[in-house]
Amino acid sequence: MPTVTIDALVEGAAPCDIFARIADFARYPEIADSVRSVRVEAGASNRVLSHWEVTFRNGILRWTEEDEIDARNATIAFNQISGDLAEFVGGWSVTPAGEGVAIRFTADFDLGIPSLAPMLDPVAEKAMRSNVHELIAAFAADAGGRQRPVADTVRAGA
Repeated sequence: MPTVTIDALVEGAAPCDIFARIADFARYPEIADSVRSVRVEAGASNRVLSHWEVTFRNGILRWTEEDEIDARNATIAFNQISGDLAEFVGGWSVTPAGEGVAIRFTADFDLGIPSLAPMLDPVAEKAMRSNVHELIAAFAADAGGRQRPVADTVRAGA
């Protein structure tokens, strides 16, 4: 299963401002062209269910995930519970970094088509990286900061 990790630095923004924007899933369709819709249902305590529709290639991926939003530690963990992907799990973290904010996004995914994985996984990871960079740039701009990519890492699955 491939793992995508994206690290970015947002200069001139406060960690709490960036985290609030990352946790506001319902706003993602306004700031990212690839996100068609997100519907959020309140859950128990710091958990929500979010229902996603995202443009992928010439179609739409749909899934529902459970999100655990930990504002105190500035982390979000997500786990797909139903949808088009065989598996999608990961998270976001925000930490202070000098006069800015370090953001990390990580996700493990499995499209569920083993025979086509060598062809489709690179397409999916490229789309995921592009979408996450688009989101991070929007979070930074909205919080009055400047985004600097630090690193993207893709680890192929076993």
